[in-house]
Amino acid sequence: MEHDEEILTLPAARPEFINLSEAEVWEVIDGDAFGKNPITAEVTRLGAQCMTKFKAHFGQPGYVPPRVLRIEARCAIEKVAVLMVVRFIEAEAGLVTVQ
Repeated sequence: MEHDEEILTLPAARPEFINLSEAEVWEVIDGDAFGKNPITAEVTRLGAQCMTKFKAHFGQPGYVPPRVLRIEARCAIEKVAVLMVVRFIEAEAGLVTVQ
């Protein structure tokens, strides 16, 4: 597809979050039941944008190359957002049991 790069590029995390470790991000998410922490809000923003781009790509007719399923995160908070989207998709497809 001619716009693969544009469609599949993960949105960039805001600068204030790029130096967080993956453990720090998960710790905040696990302790933020109401989503009021700015870190949780950023993961939500990244995940929503990732899902929107993913759906836009798969909503197009034609062959879907396997490379589409590989998204490279540039920092830990982006990785957490992608992992959450992947887990959601797996759960929706019945590939995993959500606890």
